[in-house]
Amino acid sequence: MIDHAVRWAQWRRAAGFVLGLLALSGCDTIGLALGTRMRLSNVPVRALSLRLAPQPALSPGARAQLVVTATTPDGAQLVTVGTEGGKVLFDSFAIDAQIVSVGPRGEVQLPADPRLSLGQVPQVRVRVVGQPDVSAQLDIPVRYDVRYVAHFVGQAGRDGAAGKDGAAGADGAAGSSDSRNPSPGGPGANGESGGNGEDGGNGEEGPQLQAWITRARTEPPMLQVRVLVDQARELFYQVDPQGGSLSLRSEGGSGGSGGPGGRGGPGGRGGDGSPSGTSGFTGSDGFSGSSGWRGEPGRIVVSADPRALPYLDHFDIAAGRGHGTGPGPKMVVEPVAPWW
Repeated sequence: MIDHAVRWAQWRRAAGFVLGLLALSGCDTIGLALGTRMRLSNVPVRALSLRLAPQPALSPGARAQLVVTATTPDGAQLVTVGTEGGKVLFDSFAIDAQIVSVGPRGEVQLPADPRLSLGQVPQVRVRVVGQPDVSAQLDIPVRYDVRYVAHFVGQAGRDGAAGKDGAAGADGAAGSSDSRNPSPGGPGANGESGGNGEDGGNGEEGPQLQAWITRARTEPPMLQVRVLVDQARELFYQVDPQGGSLSLRSEGGSGGSGGPGGRGGPGGRGGDGSPSGTSGFTGSDGFSGSSGWRGEPGRIVVSADPRALPYLDHFDIAAGRGHGTGPGPKMVVEPVAPWW
């Protein structure tokens, strides 16, 4: 009985050691060892099929999961990781992409700038490593009938520093408990009060936004938007008014949190004696600092081409949160030429 118990303990230690090594080498290695992951290095593949999940199309800046299904000569279908039940690792494939980028886990992303994909067909081509004759190609539709969100926030205020803890009071001097010559113990000193926490810093003003809205030279109608953030960062959007929209916001940065007050120091212990000395009082805790104010929203100026005026209900442009009301968006109607 003892021998079985010893062997069981040894086996558990060995298993723990092996699993520890696998954990250090990464989740894929663990999955390969447990059978929840696989590679196609020794698996013959007859055909490949490709799709995106959860949607087959991408909008500028959007991401989706590439799903590769490998069919073996006996009809078995092996699916890549990233979807429910998928086991095949993506390093089983050589992947080439045009317009879109594909990450090591099969994440496909379309560039956020619509000018990079306009009028083109993004493609992903996949080949089985070691079986170059087995390949598939996926053409990815691009859509613009989506809800774009362009919200910009100012820098948050710094958090206040914590108050300093109060020092402990000194212990009282010892007296004497000798019945022939008793003397009282000295009183303990009071602890120091904790320091007050610093106030949090105020948030910074939201970014200054300038936007231009125009109609593209296309039918059906398509809207083009250029946004300039703080005169430094430039963004472009293409909006299909048949379901598409853009929300544009500038809000102030959040105020920093006030620093917590320091803890009061404990009172000193009364000295031993006859009688013993009284202990000192604990110092008062410091007060927490006040949180900083949220910054003001940034100013927004919008220039709209007359041809885009019938579609302005597809745009939600407003100053976001701030300590005060902040300036409202300024709308200017003037000619705005299409950019592409």
